[in-house]
Amino acid sequence: MFTFARTPVEDWLLFVAGGTGIAPLRAMLDHALRLPRAPRISLLYSARRSDEFAFIDELRAHGDAGLLELHQTVTRD
Repeated sequence: MFTFARTPVEDWLLFVAGGTGIAPLRAMLDHALRLPRAPRISLLYSARRSDEFAFIDELRAHGDAGLLELHQTVTRD
């Protein structure tokens, strides 16, 4: 089972996604960002090509706002 705690106790969360695997993590990220005391969040997100990142504008906006640390990797460009 792949779940996310309603109220995580950790101070720092690391999410790791590849390609379309970002879909379930997007919901978890959204939940974490809405917590009254949001933890520090890092996202390592990999795709085959730079044009294959889903939700990238939204994720970059969160990064630009200082809400998460976004780290992208490309494996085949």
